[in-house]
Amino acid sequence: MTIVQQAARTLAYRRQRWAQGLVLRASNFARRGAQALIAIPLAMRAAYYRAIGRDDPARLAGLRAQLLRFYNDFESLVDLICASARCGVVGGMAAEYRQLTDAMKRNYPAIRTYVLAFLSVDVADTEYGLSLCGLPLDALQCLFYPPDLDAVHEADDGKLIDRIERSRDALYRLGDYLRELSR
Repeated sequence: MTIVQQAARTLAYRRQRWAQGLVLRASNFARRGAQALIAIPLAMRAAYYRAIGRDDPARLAGLRAQLLRFYNDFESLVDLICASARCGVVGGMAAEYRQLTDAMKRNYPAIRTYVLAFLSVDVADTEYGLSLCGLPLDALQCLFYPPDLDAVHEADDGKLIDRIERSRDALYRLGDYLRELSR
C-alpha cells in the first residue's frame, strides 16, 4: 500500500469517525433537551409552592414514605435488640440484624438532616460512636452501626434505652411535622 493510499484510507476513517461523533453529539443533545423539558414543569411547580409559602405535596409524600420505611425498620431493630437482651443471640437474629442495619444504613442518609432537627443530642452518643467504630454518631446511628448484636450489648454504656427513646421521639415528631405540613 502506498503512502497516498494510506493517507486516503486514514482520511476516510477520520471522516467516518467525525460523522459518527456528530450523530452521537446530536443524540446526546436531544436527550439533554428532553430532560430539560421534563425538568421545566418540576421547577415551575417548586417555584409555585415556594411563592405561596407551602411545600410541594409530592416531595412531602415522598419524604413521608421514606420515613415510614425507615421507621418500620427501626421498630424491627428495637424489637430485635430487646429480644437479644432477654434471650441472647439465638437462631437467625444475627442475620436479621445485618439485614436491618444494612437497610437502615442505606435509607438513613435521605432523612438524616430532617431527623437531626428533632433529635435530642447527647455527647455520650458521640463518645460511644468514637469508641465503637471511630465515627461520631448520633443516637439513632448508635443503634445500627455496631457490627453485630453482641457488640450492641457489650458496648452498652447504660444509655441504650435512652437512645432508643430519644430516637423514637425524634421519628415521631418528624412524622407529626410532615403530616402538619401536608395539610
